[in-house]
Amino acid sequence: MSSFTPTVFFSRLCSSLAIIICYGYPILLYIGL
Repeated sequence: MSSFTPTVFFSRLCSSLAIIICYGYPILLYIGL
């Protein structure tokens, strides 16, 4: 049974946010410079 659990959603949301921060933040700094 593969039901949609908040835990899986939260972990995927956190991982996607981490990717956005890790790759997006340096890019924003580079553009800002």
